Parts: sequence; structure tokens; C-alpha cells
Amino acid sequence: MGTQSYISDKLSENRWRLAIECTEDGLWDWNALTHEAYYSPQWKAILGYQDHELANDFDEWKSRIHPDDLAKTLELMSEHAEGESESYLNEYRLRHKDGSYRWILARGKVAERDEAGRALRIVGTHTDVTDRKASEQSRLDAEEQLWSAFEHAASGMALVSGQGRFLRINESFSRITGYSVQKLLSITFQDITHPEDLDRDVGYLQQMVAGEIKYYELEKRYFHQEGHIIWMNIAYVRS
Repeated sequence: MGTQSYISDKLSENRWRLAIECTEDGLWDWNALTHEAYYSPQWKAILGYQDHELANDFDEWKSRIHPDDLAKTLELMSEHAEGESESYLNEYRLRHKDGSYRWILARGKVAERDEAGRALRIVGTHTDVTDRKASEQSRLDAEEQLWSAFEHAASGMALVSGQGRFLRINESFSRITGYSVQKLLSITFQDITHPEDLDRDVGYLQQMVAGEIKYYELEKRYFHQEGHIIWMNIAYVRS
């Protein structure tokens, strides 16, 4: 019986080591009572270290968390340890060997509790998501530049729904039509379009919604807020 138990333990250990060696994620194993920790070689490699260069210590990990992320990271870990969440999931920054910070997707779960339900051992993985974060930031920067150009354009610009409702208006469009931005956002373009131009405009819009066209341009009349008619050259582009 003792031999079988020993063989079973060795097989489990070998599987664990194989999993560590084959994954690109860093693995961690934390004793919640003693603060002893294990970090796999890949965990350390994510931060630019060889296995022997970084201590297997809870405080070593804690000291590397970006100051802006520290409180939230410890709070989420504590909530999971206390049973307030089914698993631990967080994204935060850890300091690399070269002094830069890497974005980490951390996943974890309590692997062992005592009879009172207190967490004894938590295990999990670290995934380097720095490149994804950089791509997301680039996209956000591009969107911010686009909306900045929209807001400050000299020409009147508007974002319109498939039903013709104004979703976003720049100040130039508001100035040209005389309506406040708030007023325009509460109505549709049909409400201020001259009746003789409405069918043609709505017809084009319906074609665009149906995917039959991606762009159309026309000259049409709007009713200014003060009651007189203004002619505008309108170009619609499907986003």
C-alpha cells in the first residue's frame, strides 16, 4: 500500500512538472499561512529572470506590483481567500528585470482550506498580456483622435442611427442649424428635414441600413431653429 502511494505521488509530481515545462504561463503556488511561495521558471522568465535569480517569496511578488495596482490586487486576492469569489482573476502590472512593467493576467483558486474554511493554499497562473494591452491602448488612442477631429471639425458632423436619431453632434452642426446639442440628441434628422427632401433622404438611409450602399451624398433643406430654411450638402458614410 505504501509503495502504491509513493508511485501515485511520484506520478502526480511528474505530471505537475510536465505541466510547468509545457505551458507558456507562469505558475505560482502560495501558502496563505506561512507566505511561502513557489514560482515556476516560466513565471520568472516573464519578468526577465532565470530560475535562480528570483526568490520564491510572497514579498518578492508583492514588491514588484505597480503602486497604482497594489491595493486592488491585494483586495481581490483577499476576497477570494475569504470565499467571497469563486476564483481570483485580475490584470495588473509587475516590474520586469529591466525596470519596465509587464501587464499580467492572473488567475488563481484556493486549492486547500482548513476545517474552519480558512484558505491554506492558493495556486494559479500568470499570463503576459502586455502586447494585448498595448494594442488596446493604440486602439483607444486612435478612437480618441478620431472623436477629437469629429468634435473640432469646422464642418457640421453627426452620428445618426438607422432610424435617423442623432446619436452624436459636433458644435459646428449645432451652430449651423441653430439647435442646441441637447435638443438635436432628442430628435431625428427627419424632424428638421424639409418635407420635399424627406423621402429621398430616408430612402437612401434605408438602402444603407440594408447594406445595399455604404455612402450617399445629397443637397437637402433643414429647418433652422429660428424657422428659416438652410441648404446643406450632406454626406452619409456607413460605419
